Amino acid sequence: MAATETQNEATVNVPDAPRSPLSKWWVILGFGLLLAVVLGWSLIKDPTISAPTRDPAWYTWRSNLIVGGNPADVAREWGPDSVFSGGYRVATPLTGALMQQVAGIDQYSFSGFLMVLVPVLAGMALGAAGYRSRKDPILVLIAMFAGVTMLLTTPYIGYMDDLTMLFVLCVMLAFITQAQESWGARVALFMLGLTAAYLHPTTCVLFGLSLMAVFGWRVLTSRFHFGEALKRDGPMLMSIGFGMILGLATWVVGIWGVAGNLKDAAAPPPYTKAFFKARLDDWVTSMHPLVAGPLILVAVGGVILWSRRERKPAIEHEISAIWWMLPFAGALTFLVSKTPVPYYRFMNASAAPVVLVGLGTYFLVRWLLDRRGSVRILAIGGVVLVLASVGWMFKQGLDYWRAQPQWANQSARTSLAAINEVAVAAGERPIILVMNYGDANDPATGTNTAYGWAKTYTNVFRTGLPATSIDYQATYLGTLENLLKGAPTVGANDNPACPVPATPAKQQRAKDAGKKLATPDTRCGYTTISYKYWYELGQRLKAYPA
Repeated sequence: MAATETQNEATVNVPDAPRSPLSKWWVILGFGLLLAVVLGWSLIKDPTISAPTRDPAWYTWRSNLIVGGNPADVAREWGPDSVFSGGYRVATPLTGALMQQVAGIDQYSFSGFLMVLVPVLAGMALGAAGYRSRKDPILVLIAMFAGVTMLLTTPYIGYMDDLTMLFVLCVMLAFITQAQESWGARVALFMLGLTAAYLHPTTCVLFGLSLMAVFGWRVLTSRFHFGEALKRDGPMLMSIGFGMILGLATWVVGIWGVAGNLKDAAAPPPYTKAFFKARLDDWVTSMHPLVAGPLILVAVGGVILWSRRERKPAIEHEISAIWWMLPFAGALTFLVSKTPVPYYRFMNASAAPVVLVGLGTYFLVRWLLDRRGSVRILAIGGVVLVLASVGWMFKQGLDYWRAQPQWANQSARTSLAAINEVAVAAGERPIILVMNYGDANDPATGTNTAYGWAKTYTNVFRTGLPATSIDYQATYLGTLENLLKGAPTVGANDNPACPVPATPAKQQRAKDAGKKLATPDTRCGYTTISYKYWYELGQRLKAYPA
């Protein structure tokens, strides 16, 4: 009951406004479970299948290394040019190891659990952030639905570190406003920042730059009253910043016994500019810009209009989400960049579209529901149309999710189980994967993708090995005939005159002398990668001659 003061100073009791049934905890939890069931239905229906896409294989063998080997080895340099390294990006494989050891989840299943639950939990976090600011339960459900919808698009599916990282950052949004007054929120942001440093450092940097842009905007819009902007955003910036800085500092110190190399956090593949342009086109198309774009514009406009109408600064997590679009500007570097850089990677370092699509949907739905009179029926039809548009994107994403190939199907797992038995019995001797996939150039981009396929299949292969056997494993990229001859393989479509890459010893001498080696010609991709794997195989044979 609420107390209201009258003119004669007497008090009367009036009933509180009734709470919407949509704000009940069991409604929100039930909707989250429904989304999880729909998303993971194929995994529930057939428990023998593994999660879609092949990226989870990398996290799986690293989680196995934590469980069955020396946990410090997860931060070692692995593979030619550290292609399999990840530095201290250990949060996801450590989660997988805990799920296997504590919850008894199979190594081939934990990635499926994460890929189903993380989008739903991220949506819940965005709903919590919105409800804390606007106290409208409709926003919670819309944020959950839109969040899962956008996280089903190509930039996010299968990239487990990126996906989990964005979940952590979405949880941060729920504490940003409260950090102005609450030490509990500041501690939460510090711990989340520390966790983020062990997930994806490059995304940490981009998120930090976005928050600094928010602070700069506050200074500008407060007519350069620096103290006022610092009072508002300083606690949030320092809490998150100190957490991330401490986490990244421990990479260099090597708290697990091995110093992590920050360069290993996101090694760019040696592909052509045309390849990255084609990938960027595919990613943008998958996000349904004709539907998501207008919703994002509505979100930005709605935040501005609300701020002007209420004569208040924009809500903290909403303005942060708008400025979180900044990383997408990095995707435009293909317009000016002369070198092939993976600018499409800027896209899955930001969940701004995930937040803003939900916010734009909410603004439209709430505005339409508030219509009265003769336009009420038309307004209800508008609500249905808006939600149906988001539902269409959800259906498209769900179909794409289910159409993706398993990273380890039943046949592959049966073969890997047999290999495991042989590897255990063999002891300390080289275990060589021979693969010759990706020899042909991509006609659309002229790119030889042997780099990607060698990396992919080696990751899958390692999931079937005992943890300690990974020390002896090496991959030979080329034909079996050339392996038996004791020679690397020249790509069938490469120029026979392609330069031979420098040996690891020569690379180290050049590094010690401060010299920079020439970048290999991407048109000689297969030959270059074959030589690099050949050099690593030689090191394995030398270390384990059995």
